[in-house]
Amino acid sequence: QAQELRGDSTLRAVAFGTQNLGVACGDRGVILRTEDGGESWQSIETEHQCTLADITWISSHDAVIVGGSLDRVTGISRGIVLWTRDGGLNWSNTEDAELPMLRHVAWNEDRLIATGDWSDSLLTTCFESYDRGRSWHAAIDNEDGIERGENSRTDLLRWRVATNQQITVRDACRTSELGRCLVGDHGVIALTADQGKSWQVVRGQQRKTGVLFISRHPASVAWSLV
Repeated sequence: QAQELRGDSTLRAVAFGTQNLGVACGDRGVILRTEDGGESWQSIETEHQCTLADITWISSHDAVIVGGSLDRVTGISRGIVLWTRDGGLNWSNTEDAELPMLRHVAWNEDRLIATGDWSDSLLTTCFESYDRGRSWHAAIDNEDGIERGENSRTDLLRWRVATNQQITVRDACRTSELGRCLVGDHGVIALTADQGKSWQVVRGQQRKTGVLFISRHPASVAWSLV
């Protein structure tokens, strides 16, 4: 029931097209949109339930989201590209069965560059689009260097110290000269208007991590995993 769980889903990327207009995306196909600089967020309904891993703006009304999933039966990596031409109100998807799961995307003057899993058909992990996300083909290599890794434990700890909040941060972006917006686990969104000196959690403030496990007796618990 992805629709019911989207409210608490991890947000993995956030980007603003203008100072007021921004979009965040993440697990279970969640897409959130703001028109007031991040103070309030509207959920955008889509039929997709996979992970949406990254987003980039091409203009103040054009944006592209990439992501995907692993097929539960075959283990094949399958990618997805969503694009909007109306500032994030409506999203269309690129039907390209050759794309693997995509993890990062960036706009480079006249083209989109995306990186992800290895594609056996295209023989690359780097892909490019010259029509703003509608169609894709193999790129020679990731010459633009857009690949970025997941936050390390040290990075996560630094974010917690910087924000003085129990937030697991997955991504952050600039909203103005002094403004920043960050997103993370449990759908949490936080804002700062003073370049990080103080933070306000505007979404998901009461959400906490919970772990439930059931065991016949303590000796059978996988304590190293817990």
